[in-house]
Amino acid sequence: MFQKILVVQTAFIGDVLLTTPLLKAIRRVYPYTRVSILVLPQPSSLLKNNPDVDEILIYDKRGSHKGIKAFFTLVKEIREREFDLVLSPHRSLRTALLLSLAGIPKRIGFKSGLARYFYHHRVPFDPRKHETERNISLLAPLILTPNIFSKELSLPLTQKDQEAGLHLLRRAGVDLNRKPLIGISPGSIWPTKRWIPERFSELSVRLLHKYHGTVLLLGSKEDIALCQTISSHCRFDSESQRRSLVNLAGQTTLLELAAIIDRCDLFMTNDSGPMHIAAARNIPTVAIFGSTVPAQGYAPLHKRALIVEKTLSCRPCGKHGRTKCPKGHFLCMKLVTVDDVLGAAEKLLNL
Repeated sequence: MFQKILVVQTAFIGDVLLTTPLLKAIRRVYPYTRVSILVLPQPSSLLKNNPDVDEILIYDKRGSHKGIKAFFTLVKEIREREFDLVLSPHRSLRTALLLSLAGIPKRIGFKSGLARYFYHHRVPFDPRKHETERNISLLAPLILTPNIFSKELSLPLTQKDQEAGLHLLRRAGVDLNRKPLIGISPGSIWPTKRWIPERFSELSVRLLHKYHGTVLLLGSKEDIALCQTISSHCRFDSESQRRSLVNLAGQTTLLELAAIIDRCDLFMTNDSGPMHIAAARNIPTVAIFGSTVPAQGYAPLHKRALIVEKTLSCRPCGKHGRTKCPKGHFLCMKLVTVDDVLGAAEKLLNL
């Protein structure tokens, strides 16, 4: 029996949420074991209310843990916690080296890249499976049937989280009785995963014209300029319609964003972290895929999610998206029309 288990996922928002089914499975197999998780600072709050996590450890590799000296300080901190077992969904050589230097006696990771040489048990990385299934498969060296566990994402919100989201909406003048409430998150870390801003503008106006509801533009501080561009390109029919588009980009924490998404009747987004937040909260979602494809294992894991994409021989052009289209044409997003996305929205709103 293990006394202390560490899970490592030092990637982005979506990756952390896609690790929550593994955390839940660990709790079921080892209900009395202390479970810790090592994550980056930004997505750490998404695990704050998770009952399957006892301790959240921060790896600030661009801040306090940047540089060789700080890296070895973290190694020392992990070593001092005396973990019996570590499972690492994150396929990073630096992560694998960190865990090896920390001297954790049983290390499980994927059989891919140079990182595999630092693990005692190497689990095949199956590109045909969803990321949640791949993560749960890390339990294969420990139990016979890891595939029996639920792949459902977990993102609990407290009453305080919900109230904070509600406060932001009211402060922005959102009339919650004006339905439908539609959230749009146009950003992504990778530029080739972002749909064209002017089409988000047209989409917003057409949604307001047809449904007379409210459209929220949502995103991080990095998305402020993008959402301002989208707002400025909107051609409204009336002042009332103009007031029904509310830009909240950069004004929310992650949990406040989740609470706002939780109130939406429909959420529209690119392949991004907020897409997985919506999936975790079971919100009807339209997801636009460009440089990536759902078959890579990162599709929204939600029955009421529709994917809009165009079939091209050059897709996918990378594991996570790219800074620029390697072909120079960006057809994966240019071919996605407003009618395509609006049609998907209409299907979900009419259910």
